[in-house]
Amino acid sequence: MPRLSTRRVAAGTMAGLMACAATLVAAPVALAAPAPLPTPVVSETTVVPGQSFTVSFAECFPDEEGATTLIWYEANAGGDFYLVDYADALPDGSVVIESSFDPGAPSGEYTIEGVCDRFSSVQFYPPVTVTLAETAPTTPEQGKGEKKDKKDKSEKKDKSEKKDKSEKKDKSEKKDEKGKDKKKENKG
Repeated sequence: MPRLSTRRVAAGTMAGLMACAATLVAAPVALAAPAPLPTPVVSETTVVPGQSFTVSFAECFPDEEGATTLIWYEANAGGDFYLVDYADALPDGSVVIESSFDPGAPSGEYTIEGVCDRFSSVQFYPPVTVTLAETAPTTPEQGKGEKKDKKDKSEKKDKSEKKDKSEKKDKSEKKDEKGKDKKKENKG
């Protein structure tokens, strides 16, 4: 039986130790959590039932080349879910989802929790909020429009009063002309 040389044993042991060390060094890098996702952007922070708004998500990339990613979210208030929507992420890792609350949804603050679903793993977006109001918020322009309507109504009223006065004046002039004609007949 051939004897193993000390050099061969030492070389084999070193090769095994180097392989183990390389695995231990590379493993944490491979298992490291991906970078946090950016906060989604909501087009309107206060909406009314039926009013459309958009939620924009970004940086949802697949784990593997050519794989599809899905971005979905749910809006909840007090643990009850009132809105769930989803879309496939574009190649640049983004998606814009348009949505609205149904009439009858309770007013209040809703938390939108988005998820980047890579099918082999999921990653959560930071939550954002949307407030569902009972009635439409008034803008300064709407207030001006109401004042303009009142002004238009008062102008119409003034014009109709002036028209009525001018008609009465025309009638009285006609009566005067008839009365003058009758006086001339009586004299003649």
